[in-house]
Amino acid sequence: MMRWLVDIRGEPKDEASRMDITTKEIDIFSEEQFSEWYLCDVNPKGQVPVLGSDIAFEFPMAQTTAISEYIAERYPELLPAKHAANIHEMVHKMHEMNFFTLSFKGSPKLASGFADAGFIRLADENISDRYRKALEYKVEILHRDKVHALEPKKTEAEIQKAKAYLEEIETLLDPSSGQWLFGQKRPTELDAHLIVMIARLQDVGRDFIIPESLKAYGKKAMAEPSWVAIMEGRTTMIPVSQKIEEETIPDYVSSRYYPTRIGEIFKDRYQIVGKLGFGTSSTVWLARDMNYRRYVTIKIFIKSAYLRQQLDDELQMYNRIERGSRYHPGRSAVRSLFDSFDIDGPEVKHRCLVHPPLWESVLTFLHRNPVQRLPAPVLAFVLKRLFLALDYLHTECRIIHTDIKADNIMFGIADDSVFSDFMENELHAPSPRKELDGRTIYVSQELRMPREWGAPVLCDFDSAMLGHVEHLEDIQPNVYRAPEVILEVPWTYSVDIWDVGCMIWDVFEGGPLFTGLDPKSQTYRSQAHLAEIIKLLGPPPSSLLARGRLSHRSFSDEGMFHAEDMLTDQTPLEQRETTLEEGEDKVRFLRLMRKMLQWDPERRSSAKELQEDEWICKKLE
Repeated sequence: MMRWLVDIRGEPKDEASRMDITTKEIDIFSEEQFSEWYLCDVNPKGQVPVLGSDIAFEFPMAQTTAISEYIAERYPELLPAKHAANIHEMVHKMHEMNFFTLSFKGSPKLASGFADAGFIRLADENISDRYRKALEYKVEILHRDKVHALEPKKTEAEIQKAKAYLEEIETLLDPSSGQWLFGQKRPTELDAHLIVMIARLQDVGRDFIIPESLKAYGKKAMAEPSWVAIMEGRTTMIPVSQKIEEETIPDYVSSRYYPTRIGEIFKDRYQIVGKLGFGTSSTVWLARDMNYRRYVTIKIFIKSAYLRQQLDDELQMYNRIERGSRYHPGRSAVRSLFDSFDIDGPEVKHRCLVHPPLWESVLTFLHRNPVQRLPAPVLAFVLKRLFLALDYLHTECRIIHTDIKADNIMFGIADDSVFSDFMENELHAPSPRKELDGRTIYVSQELRMPREWGAPVLCDFDSAMLGHVEHLEDIQPNVYRAPEVILEVPWTYSVDIWDVGCMIWDVFEGGPLFTGLDPKSQTYRSQAHLAEIIKLLGPPPSSLLARGRLSHRSFSDEGMFHAEDMLTDQTPLEQRETTLEEGEDKVRFLRLMRKMLQWDPERRSSAKELQEDEWICKKLE
């Protein structure tokens, strides 16, 4: 549940009235609310929230009406004289409603348990008279709430009361003269209560109670800087001098990044829950889609002139993917795009892409294994999904991915509690952060391991190309470059198949199949890469060299390799493979590899053919 801390007090009537307000949150599920310390020393009324301040109280204030009036007395902007009587009346009416009933989502057993825990404490004969009196009061209140929550007629009555109340409130809304109730330029005490009520009703699925105009009012108000999502627990503030997250990227410029804040709402629809990651061109956030009551991932891109065309191209690829057949079995193996939009930053607009949330990449999962290799059954599962995805892209969408690697394949999540747990963790233990020049930089948080994984999904289409045109562009990570890319032979869909072969070796054999490392310069060179391919697969066919614009740099007209000194210590694929025991399983695996690692692109198997490969099918039996 997202709750709200209201920071709308404005200026106090005098300096002596200025308050530093703190909150004390009680975990109702841990029975802390029944403890003697809590009921006798912290909150004698046994209610939450509790208001404390730098002004000494005999007890912290614990009745919400009293808290509201106490603050409003000291901050006149919360209670403008012209509307004071009306505000008082409507705030008191709100507090007469039973919010336990309106927001109840648990089981009857859970509701009963609240009061039962108090009865258990009362059965102890050794408690003090003061503690017993406080417990009796608390149990009485909880029993009343429990009855309301478990009796349909009482619940319906509370719903109708809330509906009538909000319809009455709606008459006070004057959007033509201001954002807030009564047309005020600043929120009043009633606004402060109403926004929280709207947020809570929406959070528990009772938004049918709320008039449409108040829904719009609530969404707009929650996006204001004066509203901050309340974080239970103490926030860890990182020293300004310490570089974190995107600040550690070479040539980092803060103004390029959109200053996202947890709790912020985009497009009157997406509410930011927490930060998942960052990169040279974007930050990634978990958010709630309030229209569809689901969690999503939002990727917010940096300000960059050169990036604009790349983002437009990526969006074009996603649109092609969305137009493809939904009946193709590979459709679900390709990441979907829910939405895209631009948001106004301090200087320019920033592109946002909205996706279904995923867990972690195959590369990250690989690092969880002490031997840094994927188990054979997991690899087979990943490959089955990957070839389904590539078949969909190649045949239905006519898209070449060009960047197949372990960190572009992510596991889905079949366990939605992962997201609610993430949000609860952010509430109880807020992300460490630093404040600098008016912006907040948050430390990314991981999603916990799901109880049930979803299937692998192919992601990241920022390097994808259309497949029905001739290409000569330099693509792929250096060590994954296909022979036709190195030689500048026109390339097509089969470059993705070569990519997969190289990636398999990385994740299953524990290291790269090719490095392209020149022994003299100790840097990547195309000629060194070609030498490694020759040592593994033998010399390239003359038909391939004849089509290559750069073949002459490394080969003679007769097809002889210029740098013959690099061709020593030839090791065939059979000897390079060390993970599997000798036998039929190893033979099948090497047969799979040879279907992908072919000099001639036309001799590589298609993604559709590779789905049915014998090694993959055997491992999935």
